Amino acid sequence: MDELTLLRDLDDDAPPPTPTARAAARGRLEEEIARQRRPRGSRRPLRPRRSWNGHTAAWVGLAVAVVFALVVVVRDMGGDDEFTAADLLQSEPSAEVLELAARDGAPIGPTATARRDQYVYMREITEGTPLDPGGTPRRFVEEEWLAVDPNVESRTCEIGRCWMASGMGLPSAEEFERIPRDPSRLILYAKAQFDPSSPTGPLTEDDWMLAAPFFVSLFTTSVIVPPDLRAALVEALAYAPQASVIDDELAFRGRPAAVIDIPPFGSDLILDRDTHEYLGSRWELGPSDMKGRNGRLFRSSRVRFDSYLVETGVVDRMGERP
Repeated sequence: MDELTLLRDLDDDAPPPTPTARAAARGRLEEEIARQRRPRGSRRPLRPRRSWNGHTAAWVGLAVAVVFALVVVVRDMGGDDEFTAADLLQSEPSAEVLELAARDGAPIGPTATARRDQYVYMREITEGTPLDPGGTPRRFVEEEWLAVDPNVESRTCEIGRCWMASGMGLPSAEEFERIPRDPSRLILYAKAQFDPSSPTGPLTEDDWMLAAPFFVSLFTTSVIVPPDLRAALVEALAYAPQASVIDDELAFRGRPAAVIDIPPFGSDLILDRDTHEYLGSRWELGPSDMKGRNGRLFRSSRVRFDSYLVETGVVDRMGERP
């Protein structure tokens, strides 16, 4: 099916693509363009890279990816179909991640509810440490205002670069209620944000890469995510290939934290042990990742990044802080 067929089949009443669909489309496009195998030890970043260096084929691929994202319809995973771990997974779930998901400490204050005309504010610090001799560390203080309304512009940042974009949008309270809490259905729901086809066998690492933007977007905006859904997200991550808890006794900026390693995501998530709130992340970029703008920033072939959330909350206007 070519892109013209997709356009002809597009329903006039179809909703705009979700932010996770857009991010997944960008990530899949970049993977297809790059296509070269990463050296051992090279890690993908937590958030999809937004590097648009390429030739004409890249723009053709982008058009196809965007059109495909437009026709994606997220399936309702609450129907009669039954999915079990055996249908989805190549290995047993991580017992230590499941144990972390089962923790049920009292939330730190009530979960915020964001109206359609509001924003989620995030102030995050990212520290980049070159691993090559002679590299110069860099520190980025980034502020984001993520609009709940997909028709309103958001301000997003990534490793020191910030820009304005519309079409982002965050789930409403009603949409949060429709997201499955059962781990197998939640995994399929996340994957269906970009690929709505039913799985024919165990999920592959590529399938998990498709689901990654959905998980990451909910973790990073956990201030508005219901506590039971945050726990369900952690439980679902237990089924990711080789998922493990690296440290469950970390004191992270005054909070009891745990570090989860999720190889398909290429990053470690740092979460509050009791409330499952997002506190930060850490990841590493190798030689194949440092050829573009990141390479110019650090003059190094390998960089370790540590990111931590300083402040977050719901605000009424762009530029306002909690």
